Amino acid sequence: MDDLNDAESLLDDFQRQAWDPAPAAFFHKRGLIHTTVRRFGLGYTGEWGNTPSGDYRDCLVIPYDDGLGELRMLKYRALHESKNKYLSGGKHHLFAVRALDNDTVVVAEGEIDTMILWQIGLKAVGIPGAQSFKPQWRHLFRPPHVRR
Repeated sequence: MDDLNDAESLLDDFQRQAWDPAPAAFFHKRGLIHTTVRRFGLGYTGEWGNTPSGDYRDCLVIPYDDGLGELRMLKYRALHESKNKYLSGGKHHLFAVRALDNDTVVVAEGEIDTMILWQIGLKAVGIPGAQSFKPQWRHLFRPPHVRR
């Protein structure tokens, strides 16, 4: 599922399924509330997605945007037993990059922790895994972008 055009065309369908029983149970367990799920545009694949590039069925859909509302990629988190918890729809990007418009930014590992921080009022940007920070992102975490 690497084609961004395919991702954009499916995202509305995924978002309509965000409150199906499986993702709703996951949101409840992780403490994500309705407004947070909506703010970040989360969705659910349901039965869609047994593709040659992977099995995307029963996955939470996490859209990544560029901070200006343009979709960069979709990331998929398996809600079932799987050897890979996450399936990525493309290259690594910062999650919730729009947080970098604030003077103070919290850096979190992962999308779920980032969303929880936003939910409690802290502007956070997510690094998609501890080993995935890219050197070219360093300048974004310094003035004039952010102070702390």
